[in-house]
Amino acid sequence: MFAVIVFLNVLVCIYLIFSKLGSIRLGKLEKPEMSTFSWISILFCSAIAAGAVFYGPGEPLTFFSSVPPLYSDTVQNNTQEAAVVALQYSYLHWGFSAWCIYGIFVIATMVAVYHKGLPFKPSSAFYFLIGEKRVKGFWGKAIDIFSTIAVVGGVMASVGLLVIQLGYMLEEVYGIPDNSATKFIILFVIVATFTISCITGVFKGITKLSRWNVYLAIVLAAAIFLLGPSQFILDIMISSFGGYLQDFVKMSLYTDPVEKSGWLSWWSSFYWAWWIGWGPAIGLFFARVSRGRTIREILIAGLSISGVSLIFWFAILGGTGIWFDIKSGGEITKVLATNGMESALLSLLNYLPLSNVFIIAFLIAIVLFLVTTADSVALSASIVVTGSDEPSRWIRLFWGLVIGGIAAILLHIGGLSTLQTGAIITAPPIALMLLLLIVSIPRQLKQMVDEECKTGDEAERYEVVKAKESLTVDPLIAPVRRDNLHM
Repeated sequence: MFAVIVFLNVLVCIYLIFSKLGSIRLGKLEKPEMSTFSWISILFCSAIAAGAVFYGPGEPLTFFSSVPPLYSDTVQNNTQEAAVVALQYSYLHWGFSAWCIYGIFVIATMVAVYHKGLPFKPSSAFYFLIGEKRVKGFWGKAIDIFSTIAVVGGVMASVGLLVIQLGYMLEEVYGIPDNSATKFIILFVIVATFTISCITGVFKGITKLSRWNVYLAIVLAAAIFLLGPSQFILDIMISSFGGYLQDFVKMSLYTDPVEKSGWLSWWSSFYWAWWIGWGPAIGLFFARVSRGRTIREILIAGLSISGVSLIFWFAILGGTGIWFDIKSGGEITKVLATNGMESALLSLLNYLPLSNVFIIAFLIAIVLFLVTTADSVALSASIVVTGSDEPSRWIRLFWGLVIGGIAAILLHIGGLSTLQTGAIITAPPIALMLLLLIVSIPRQLKQMVDEECKTGDEAERYEVVKAKESLTVDPLIAPVRRDNLHM
Protein backbone atom coordinates (compact mmCIF):
# COMPACT_ATOMS: atom_id res chain seq x y z
CA MET A 1 0.00 0.00 0.00
CA PHE A 2 2.71 2.50 0.98
CA ALA A 3 4.61 1.97 -2.28
CA VAL A 4 1.59 2.73 -4.48
CA ILE A 5 0.67 5.84 -2.50
CA VAL A 6 4.22 7.20 -2.62
CA PHE A 7 4.48 6.56 -6.36
CA LEU A 8 1.16 8.30 -7.08
CA ASN A 9 2.33 11.15 -4.91
CA VAL A 10 5.41 11.62 -7.11
CA LEU A 11 3.24 11.71 -10.24
CA VAL A 12 0.96 14.40 -8.79
CA CYS A 13 3.94 16.53 -7.74
CA ILE A 14 5.44 16.32 -11.22
CA TYR A 15 2.10 17.38 -12.68
CA LEU A 16 1.90 20.37 -10.34
CA ILE A 17 5.43 21.47 -11.21
CA PHE A 18 4.83 21.52 -14.96
CA SER A 19 1.20 22.67 -14.97
CA LYS A 20 0.07 26.27 -14.64
CA LEU A 21 -1.06 25.47 -11.11
CA GLY A 22 2.62 25.56 -10.19
CA SER A 23 2.54 29.35 -10.59
CA ILE A 24 0.14 29.84 -7.68
CA ARG A 25 1.82 31.85 -4.93
CA LEU A 26 0.74 30.66 -1.48
CA GLY A 27 0.56 32.65 1.73
CA LYS A 28 -0.78 36.05 0.59
CA LEU A 29 2.67 37.62 0.58
CA GLU A 30 4.31 39.41 -2.33
CA LYS A 31 7.70 37.92 -1.52
CA PRO A 32 9.05 35.19 0.79
CA GLU A 33 9.95 35.91 4.40
CA MET A 34 13.53 34.62 4.15
CA SER A 35 16.29 34.16 1.60
CA THR A 36 16.17 31.12 -0.66
CA PHE A 37 19.39 29.66 0.77
CA SER A 38 18.18 29.98 4.38
CA TRP A 39 14.84 28.50 3.42
CA ILE A 40 16.34 25.50 1.63
CA SER A 41 18.78 24.99 4.52
CA ILE A 42 15.89 24.75 6.96
CA LEU A 43 13.99 22.31 4.73
CA PHE A 44 17.07 20.15 4.27
CA CYS A 45 18.12 20.05 7.92
CA SER A 46 14.70 19.73 9.50
CA ALA A 47 13.16 16.74 7.79
CA ILE A 48 15.51 14.07 6.49
CA ALA A 49 19.13 15.11 6.82
CA ALA A 50 19.60 13.92 10.41
CA GLY A 51 18.74 10.36 9.39
CA ALA A 52 20.92 10.69 6.29
CA VAL A 53 24.00 11.19 8.49
CA PHE A 54 23.26 7.88 10.21
CA TYR A 55 22.32 5.89 7.11
CA GLY A 56 24.54 7.72 4.58
CA PRO A 57 27.46 5.26 4.57
CA GLY A 58 25.78 2.26 6.21
CA GLU A 59 22.77 1.75 3.95
CA PRO A 60 24.70 1.58 0.65
CA LEU A 61 27.27 -0.73 2.27
CA THR A 62 24.47 -2.99 3.51
CA PHE A 63 22.93 -3.23 0.03
CA PHE A 64 26.39 -3.71 -1.48
CA SER A 65 27.07 -6.76 0.68
CA SER A 66 23.51 -8.08 0.43
CA VAL A 67 21.81 -7.08 -2.83
CA PRO A 68 18.10 -6.15 -2.58
CA PRO A 69 15.74 -8.92 -3.79
CA LEU A 70 14.71 -7.11 -7.00
CA TYR A 71 18.26 -7.58 -8.33
CA SER A 72 19.49 -10.57 -6.31
CA ASP A 73 18.99 -13.07 -9.17
CA THR A 74 21.12 -11.09 -11.62
CA VAL A 75 23.61 -9.18 -9.45
CA GLN A 76 26.15 -10.79 -7.13
CA ASN A 77 27.02 -9.35 -3.72
CA ASN A 78 30.19 -7.25 -3.34
CA THR A 79 30.59 -6.52 -7.05
CA GLN A 80 30.67 -3.34 -9.10
CA GLU A 81 27.09 -4.01 -10.19
CA ALA A 82 26.09 -4.42 -6.54
CA ALA A 83 27.62 -1.03 -5.76
CA VAL A 84 25.48 0.63 -8.44
CA VAL A 85 22.31 -1.09 -7.22
CA ALA A 86 23.11 -0.18 -3.61
CA LEU A 87 23.19 3.53 -4.40
CA GLN A 88 20.10 3.29 -6.62
CA TYR A 89 18.05 2.08 -3.66
CA SER A 90 19.51 4.71 -1.35
CA TYR A 91 18.44 7.37 -3.87
CA LEU A 92 14.96 5.83 -3.96
CA HIS A 93 14.58 5.90 -0.18
CA TRP A 94 16.00 9.38 0.44
CA GLY A 95 15.51 11.27 -2.80
CA PHE A 96 12.56 12.56 -4.77
CA SER A 97 9.91 10.17 -3.44
CA ALA A 98 10.42 11.16 0.18
CA TRP A 99 10.37 14.89 -0.51
CA CYS A 100 7.20 14.65 -2.61
CA ILE A 101 5.33 13.36 0.44
CA TYR A 102 6.15 16.53 2.34
CA GLY A 103 5.35 18.69 -0.69
CA ILE A 104 1.71 17.61 -0.88
CA PHE A 105 1.18 18.24 2.84
CA VAL A 106 2.81 21.67 2.59
CA ILE A 107 0.58 22.76 -0.29
CA ALA A 108 -2.61 21.46 1.31
CA THR A 109 -1.75 23.12 4.62
CA MET A 110 -0.86 26.50 3.10
CA VAL A 111 -4.07 26.64 1.06
CA ALA A 112 -6.22 25.76 4.07
CA VAL A 113 -4.49 28.10 6.52
CA TYR A 114 -3.59 31.14 4.44
CA HIS A 115 -6.39 31.06 1.89
CA LYS A 116 -9.28 29.46 3.78
CA GLY A 117 -8.56 30.95 7.21
CA LEU A 118 -8.39 27.64 9.06
CA PRO A 119 -6.30 27.04 12.22
CA PHE A 120 -2.59 26.31 11.89
CA LYS A 121 -2.99 22.60 12.59
CA PRO A 122 -2.28 19.37 10.64
CA SER A 123 -6.00 18.64 10.30
CA SER A 124 -6.43 21.78 8.20
CA ALA A 125 -4.51 20.07 5.38
CA PHE A 126 -7.47 17.70 5.02
CA TYR A 127 -10.01 20.48 4.67
CA PHE A 128 -10.49 19.44 1.04
CA LEU A 129 -11.56 15.97 2.13
CA ILE A 130 -13.62 16.35 5.30
CA GLY A 131 -14.80 19.96 5.21
CA GLU A 132 -14.39 22.84 7.64
CA LYS A 133 -16.94 21.55 10.16
CA ARG A 134 -15.17 18.22 10.63
CA VAL A 135 -11.74 19.89 10.66
CA LYS A 136 -12.87 21.86 13.71
CA GLY A 137 -14.64 18.87 15.25
CA PHE A 138 -13.83 15.34 16.37
CA TRP A 139 -12.07 14.20 13.18
CA GLY A 140 -9.87 17.26 13.13
CA LYS A 141 -8.81 16.68 16.73
CA ALA A 142 -8.11 13.02 15.98
CA ILE A 143 -5.88 13.95 13.02
CA ASP A 144 -4.03 16.51 15.15
CA ILE A 145 -3.42 13.94 17.89
CA PHE A 146 -2.21 11.33 15.39
CA SER A 147 0.06 13.89 13.74
CA THR A 148 1.56 15.00 17.04
CA ILE A 149 2.28 11.40 18.03
CA ALA A 150 3.72 10.72 14.58
CA VAL A 151 6.04 13.70 14.51
CA VAL A 152 7.30 13.05 18.04
CA GLY A 153 7.82 9.38 17.16
CA GLY A 154 9.57 10.29 13.93
CA VAL A 155 11.93 12.78 15.49
CA MET A 156 12.67 10.41 18.36
CA ALA A 157 13.88 7.94 15.75
CA SER A 158 16.14 10.56 14.13
CA VAL A 159 17.43 11.82 17.47
CA GLY A 160 17.87 8.31 18.80
CA LEU A 161 19.78 7.10 15.74
CA LEU A 162 22.30 9.92 15.96
CA VAL A 163 22.67 9.50 19.72
CA ILE A 164 23.48 5.83 19.10
CA GLN A 165 26.03 6.90 16.49
CA LEU A 166 27.58 9.53 18.76
CA GLY A 167 27.86 7.04 21.61
CA TYR A 168 29.60 4.50 19.39
CA MET A 169 32.05 7.05 17.97
CA LEU A 170 32.91 8.49 21.40
CA GLU A 171 33.71 5.01 22.73
CA GLU A 172 35.77 3.94 19.72
CA VAL A 173 37.74 7.19 19.44
CA TYR A 174 38.00 8.50 22.99
CA GLY A 175 37.29 5.42 25.10
CA ILE A 176 34.15 6.90 26.69
CA PRO A 177 31.88 3.95 27.62
CA ASP A 178 28.91 3.62 25.28
CA ASN A 179 26.27 3.04 27.93
CA SER A 180 22.95 4.53 29.03
CA ALA A 181 24.65 7.21 31.12
CA THR A 182 26.64 8.44 28.12
CA LYS A 183 23.53 8.54 25.96
CA PHE A 184 21.64 10.50 28.62
CA ILE A 185 24.49 13.03 28.82
CA ILE A 186 24.46 13.38 25.02
CA LEU A 187 20.71 14.01 25.10
CA PHE A 188 21.17 16.57 27.88
CA VAL A 189 23.74 18.48 25.79
CA ILE A 190 21.39 18.37 22.80
CA VAL A 191 18.45 19.68 24.83
CA ALA A 192 20.61 22.43 26.36
CA THR A 193 21.80 23.55 22.92
CA PHE A 194 18.26 23.34 21.62
CA THR A 195 17.12 25.56 24.50
CA ILE A 196 19.51 28.31 23.42
CA SER A 197 18.17 28.07 19.88
CA CYS A 198 14.61 28.01 21.13
CA ILE A 199 14.75 31.22 23.16
CA THR A 200 16.18 33.22 20.24
CA GLY A 201 12.87 33.10 18.35
CA VAL A 202 11.09 31.09 15.68
CA PHE A 203 13.27 32.03 12.72
CA LYS A 204 16.51 33.35 14.16
CA GLY A 205 17.67 30.21 15.96
CA ILE A 206 16.56 27.68 13.36
CA THR A 207 17.89 29.77 10.48
CA LYS A 208 21.36 30.20 11.99
CA LEU A 209 21.71 26.55 12.96
CA SER A 210 20.47 25.36 9.57
CA ARG A 211 22.89 27.59 7.69
CA TRP A 212 25.86 26.42 9.79
CA ASN A 213 24.68 22.85 9.34
CA VAL A 214 24.50 23.08 5.57
CA TYR A 215 27.85 24.89 5.31
CA LEU A 216 29.51 22.17 7.38
CA ALA A 217 27.81 19.36 5.41
CA ILE A 218 28.95 20.90 2.11
CA VAL A 219 32.53 21.27 3.37
CA LEU A 220 32.61 17.69 4.69
CA ALA A 221 31.15 16.20 1.51
CA ALA A 222 33.54 18.21 -0.68
CA ALA A 223 36.55 17.25 1.46
CA ILE A 224 35.69 13.55 1.35
CA PHE A 225 35.22 13.76 -2.41
CA LEU A 226 38.58 15.51 -2.94
CA LEU A 227 40.60 13.44 -0.46
CA GLY A 228 38.83 10.16 -1.17
CA PRO A 229 38.42 8.09 -4.36
CA SER A 230 37.13 11.03 -6.43
CA GLN A 231 37.02 9.29 -9.81
CA PHE A 232 35.27 6.23 -8.40
CA ILE A 233 32.70 8.41 -6.61
CA LEU A 234 32.00 10.37 -9.78
CA ASP A 235 31.71 7.24 -11.93
CA ILE A 236 29.45 5.37 -9.54
CA MET A 237 27.31 8.46 -8.93
CA ILE A 238 26.61 8.83 -12.65
CA SER A 239 26.03 5.11 -13.20
CA SER A 240 23.74 4.70 -10.20
CA PHE A 241 21.76 7.85 -10.96
CA GLY A 242 21.19 6.62 -14.51
CA GLY A 243 20.06 3.26 -13.15
CA TYR A 244 17.82 5.00 -10.63
CA LEU A 245 16.06 6.98 -13.37
CA GLN A 246 15.81 3.95 -15.64
CA ASP A 247 14.43 1.60 -12.96
CA PHE A 248 12.52 4.17 -10.89
CA VAL A 249 9.07 2.74 -11.62
CA LYS A 250 10.22 -0.86 -11.14
CA MET A 251 11.97 -0.13 -7.83
CA SER A 252 9.10 2.02 -6.56
CA LEU A 253 6.42 -0.61 -7.17
CA TYR A 254 8.34 -3.85 -6.50
CA THR A 255 6.57 -5.99 -3.87
CA ASP A 256 8.82 -9.09 -3.67
CA PRO A 257 5.83 -11.28 -4.67
CA VAL A 258 7.57 -14.66 -4.66
CA GLU A 259 10.13 -14.78 -1.87
CA LYS A 260 8.42 -12.41 0.60
CA SER A 261 11.81 -12.16 2.30
CA GLY A 262 10.85 -9.32 4.63
CA TRP A 263 13.41 -7.02 3.04
CA LEU A 264 10.78 -4.49 1.97
CA SER A 265 9.31 -4.32 5.46
CA TRP A 266 12.70 -3.54 6.95
CA TRP A 267 13.74 -1.04 4.30
CA SER A 268 11.44 0.54 1.67
CA SER A 269 8.14 0.13 3.50
CA PHE A 270 9.72 1.37 6.72
CA TYR A 271 10.97 4.53 5.02
CA TRP A 272 7.62 5.23 3.31
CA ALA A 273 5.81 4.77 6.61
CA TRP A 274 8.33 7.02 8.37
CA TRP A 275 7.98 9.87 5.88
CA ILE A 276 4.18 9.53 5.66
CA GLY A 277 3.71 9.27 9.42
CA TRP A 278 5.17 12.62 10.27
CA GLY A 279 4.22 14.25 6.96
CA PRO A 280 1.29 16.35 8.29
CA ALA A 281 3.28 17.91 11.13
CA ILE A 282 6.43 18.45 9.06
CA GLY A 283 4.18 19.89 6.36
CA LEU A 284 2.90 22.32 8.97
CA PHE A 285 6.43 23.47 9.79
CA PHE A 286 7.39 23.76 6.12
CA ALA A 287 4.20 25.74 5.49
CA ARG A 288 5.23 28.17 8.21
CA VAL A 289 8.66 28.86 6.67
CA SER A 290 7.52 28.72 3.01
CA ARG A 291 5.01 31.55 3.05
CA GLY A 292 5.21 33.67 -0.11
CA ARG A 293 6.58 30.85 -2.30
CA THR A 294 4.89 29.42 -5.37
CA ILE A 295 3.84 25.79 -5.57
CA ARG A 296 6.54 25.26 -8.19
CA GLU A 297 9.22 26.74 -5.91
CA ILE A 298 8.15 24.55 -3.00
CA LEU A 299 8.17 21.35 -5.01
CA ILE A 300 11.34 22.10 -6.94
CA ALA A 301 13.15 22.97 -3.71
CA GLY A 302 12.22 19.54 -2.39
CA LEU A 303 12.42 17.50 -5.56
CA SER A 304 15.44 19.03 -7.22
CA ILE A 305 17.53 20.82 -4.63
CA SER A 306 17.01 18.81 -1.44
CA GLY A 307 16.55 15.51 -3.26
CA VAL A 308 19.63 15.95 -5.45
CA SER A 309 21.65 17.14 -2.44
CA LEU A 310 20.92 13.87 -0.67
CA ILE A 311 21.81 11.92 -3.81
CA PHE A 312 25.22 13.62 -3.76
CA TRP A 313 25.51 12.92 -0.03
CA PHE A 314 24.80 9.19 -0.38
CA ALA A 315 26.98 8.88 -3.46
CA ILE A 316 29.95 10.48 -1.69
CA LEU A 317 29.63 8.72 1.68
CA GLY A 318 28.32 5.43 0.33
CA GLY A 319 30.67 5.41 -2.66
CA THR A 320 33.68 6.12 -0.46
CA GLY A 321 32.66 3.39 1.97
CA ILE A 322 32.22 0.86 -0.84
CA TRP A 323 35.60 1.80 -2.37
CA PHE A 324 37.50 1.31 0.88
CA ASP A 325 35.57 -1.89 1.60
CA ILE A 326 36.66 -3.32 -1.75
CA LYS A 327 40.28 -2.24 -1.23
CA SER A 328 40.40 -3.61 2.33
CA GLY A 329 38.95 -7.00 1.44
CA GLY A 330 35.57 -6.38 3.07
CA GLU A 331 36.80 -4.98 6.39
CA ILE A 332 34.16 -2.22 6.62
CA THR A 333 31.23 -4.55 5.94
CA LYS A 334 32.62 -6.96 8.55
CA VAL A 335 32.59 -4.17 11.14
CA LEU A 336 29.11 -3.17 9.98
CA ALA A 337 27.82 -6.73 10.38
CA THR A 338 29.34 -6.99 13.86
CA ASN A 339 28.64 -3.57 15.37
CA GLY A 340 25.60 -2.33 13.47
CA MET A 341 24.74 0.61 11.23
CA GLU A 342 26.23 3.16 13.63
CA SER A 343 29.74 1.79 13.00
CA ALA A 344 29.81 2.48 9.24
CA LEU A 345 30.64 6.20 9.38
CA LEU A 346 33.60 5.85 11.72
CA SER A 347 34.96 2.86 9.79
CA LEU A 348 34.87 4.92 6.60
CA LEU A 349 36.50 7.98 8.17
CA ASN A 350 39.38 5.91 9.55
CA TYR A 351 40.52 5.18 5.99
CA LEU A 352 40.64 8.85 4.96
CA PRO A 353 43.64 11.19 5.29
CA LEU A 354 43.22 13.56 8.27
CA SER A 355 40.80 11.06 9.77
CA ASN A 356 40.93 12.69 13.22
CA VAL A 357 39.87 16.03 11.76
CA PHE A 358 37.00 14.38 9.90
CA ILE A 359 35.86 12.58 13.04
CA ILE A 360 35.72 15.79 15.09
CA ALA A 361 33.93 17.63 12.27
CA PHE A 362 31.32 14.88 11.95
CA LEU A 363 30.75 14.85 15.71
CA ILE A 364 29.98 18.57 15.50
CA ALA A 365 27.76 18.03 12.43
CA ILE A 366 25.78 15.31 14.19
CA VAL A 367 25.12 17.59 17.17
CA LEU A 368 23.99 20.40 14.85
CA PHE A 369 21.68 18.06 12.94
CA LEU A 370 20.21 16.82 16.20
CA VAL A 371 19.54 20.32 17.50
CA THR A 372 18.07 21.56 14.22
CA THR A 373 15.76 18.56 13.95
CA ALA A 374 14.60 18.84 17.56
CA ASP A 375 14.05 22.58 17.17
CA SER A 376 11.92 22.27 14.04
CA VAL A 377 9.82 19.42 15.40
CA ALA A 378 9.30 21.18 18.73
CA LEU A 379 7.98 24.12 16.71
CA SER A 380 5.67 21.79 14.76
CA ALA A 381 4.30 20.21 17.93
CA SER A 382 3.81 23.64 19.50
CA ILE A 383 1.90 24.87 16.45
CA VAL A 384 -0.34 21.80 16.63
CA VAL A 385 -1.17 22.42 20.28
CA THR A 386 -1.67 26.19 20.07
CA GLY A 387 -2.97 26.58 16.52
CA SER A 388 -0.69 29.61 16.17
CA ASP A 389 2.17 30.03 13.71
CA GLU A 390 4.06 31.98 16.40
CA PRO A 391 3.86 29.71 19.48
CA SER A 392 5.42 30.73 22.76
CA ARG A 393 9.09 29.80 23.11
CA TRP A 394 8.24 28.19 26.44
CA ILE A 395 5.81 25.82 24.74
CA ARG A 396 8.51 24.98 22.20
CA LEU A 397 10.94 24.39 25.03
CA PHE A 398 8.43 22.08 26.72
CA TRP A 399 8.11 19.96 23.59
CA GLY A 400 11.87 19.83 23.19
CA LEU A 401 12.15 18.44 26.71
CA VAL A 402 9.39 15.91 25.98
CA ILE A 403 11.18 14.72 22.85
CA GLY A 404 14.48 14.37 24.70
CA GLY A 405 12.85 12.55 27.62
CA ILE A 406 10.94 10.03 25.52
CA ALA A 407 13.97 9.41 23.30
CA ALA A 408 16.01 8.62 26.42
CA ILE A 409 13.38 6.14 27.61
CA LEU A 410 13.16 4.36 24.25
CA LEU A 411 16.94 4.18 23.92
CA HIS A 412 17.13 2.61 27.36
CA ILE A 413 14.35 0.13 26.60
CA GLY A 414 15.17 -1.23 23.18
CA GLY A 415 17.57 0.63 20.93
CA LEU A 416 17.20 0.82 17.15
CA SER A 417 14.22 -1.51 16.63
CA THR A 418 12.15 0.29 19.27
CA LEU A 419 12.96 3.68 17.73
CA GLN A 420 11.93 2.45 14.29
CA THR A 421 8.62 1.11 15.60
CA GLY A 422 7.91 4.43 17.28
CA ALA A 423 8.57 6.24 14.01
CA ILE A 424 5.96 4.38 11.93
CA ILE A 425 3.17 3.50 14.34
CA THR A 426 0.77 6.20 13.08
CA ALA A 427 1.51 5.83 9.37
CA PRO A 428 -1.38 3.60 8.13
CA PRO A 429 -4.31 5.98 8.82
CA ILE A 430 -2.35 8.99 7.58
CA ALA A 431 -1.40 7.06 4.43
CA LEU A 432 -5.07 6.54 3.57
CA MET A 433 -5.77 10.24 4.02
CA LEU A 434 -2.73 11.11 1.91
CA LEU A 435 -4.07 8.91 -0.90
CA LEU A 436 -7.34 10.84 -0.94
CA LEU A 437 -5.45 14.12 -0.71
CA ILE A 438 -3.18 13.53 -3.70
CA VAL A 439 -6.18 12.56 -5.83
CA SER A 440 -8.17 15.66 -4.90
CA ILE A 441 -5.60 18.44 -4.57
CA PRO A 442 -5.27 19.47 -8.26
CA ARG A 443 -9.04 19.89 -8.51
CA GLN A 444 -9.14 21.84 -5.26
CA LEU A 445 -6.39 24.19 -6.42
CA LYS A 446 -8.35 24.96 -9.57
CA GLN A 447 -11.42 25.59 -7.45
CA MET A 448 -9.44 27.98 -5.24
CA VAL A 449 -8.37 29.97 -8.29
CA ASP A 450 -12.02 30.16 -9.39
CA GLU A 451 -13.25 31.36 -6.00
CA GLU A 452 -10.57 34.00 -5.51
CA CYS A 453 -10.86 35.35 -9.05
CA LYS A 454 -14.58 35.88 -8.51
CA THR A 455 -13.81 38.24 -5.63
CA GLY A 456 -13.60 41.62 -7.33
CA ASP A 457 -11.37 43.39 -4.84
CA GLU A 458 -8.91 40.51 -4.89
CA ALA A 459 -9.05 39.95 -8.64
CA GLU A 460 -8.08 43.55 -9.22
CA ARG A 461 -4.85 42.91 -7.30
CA TYR A 462 -3.67 40.25 -9.75
CA GLU A 463 -0.98 41.20 -12.18
CA VAL A 464 -0.87 38.83 -15.12
CA VAL A 465 2.66 38.28 -16.33
CA LYS A 466 3.55 36.53 -19.56
CA ALA A 467 6.37 34.10 -18.80
CA LYS A 468 8.15 31.80 -21.17
CA GLU A 469 6.82 28.63 -19.64
CA SER A 470 3.30 29.73 -18.66
CA LEU A 471 1.06 32.61 -17.74
CA THR A 472 1.84 33.53 -14.15
CA VAL A 473 0.52 36.10 -11.80
CA ASP A 474 2.67 37.75 -9.27
CA PRO A 475 1.55 38.18 -5.77
CA LEU A 476 -0.77 38.08 -3.20
CA ILE A 477 -3.09 35.16 -3.42
CA ALA A 478 -3.28 33.21 -6.63
CA PRO A 479 -1.02 34.30 -9.42
CA VAL A 480 -3.15 32.89 -12.20
CA ARG A 481 -6.31 34.34 -13.72
CA ARG A 482 -8.94 31.80 -14.59
CA ASP A 483 -9.43 33.10 -18.10
CA ASN A 484 -5.80 32.27 -18.81
CA LEU A 485 -6.05 28.74 -17.45
CA HIS A 486 -6.98 26.15 -20.06
CA MET A 487 -8.01 23.30 -17.80
